[in-house]
Amino acid sequence: MGCVDLMAVSESVYPTYSAFEILNGQLKVLMRGKTRNLLQDDVLFIPRNTSYKYSSDVA
Repeated sequence: MGCVDLMAVSESVYPTYSAFEILNGQLKVLMRGKTRNLLQDDVLFIPRNTSYKYSSDVA
C-alpha cells in the first residue's frame, strides 16, 4: 500500500502565534519557503501573521 495525502490544507495565516506539538507520527509544515519535517515529540512555533501550510502522509 502506498502513501496517501491525509491533509492538503490550504495556506493559513492567523493573527496570533500558533504551535504544533507532534504526539505521534509525523507532519510536514511549509513555512517561509522551507519545509520542516516534524516527528514525534517535536514542537514548532509559528509567529503571528506567518503564512504556512501543512500535510501528513500515512502508509
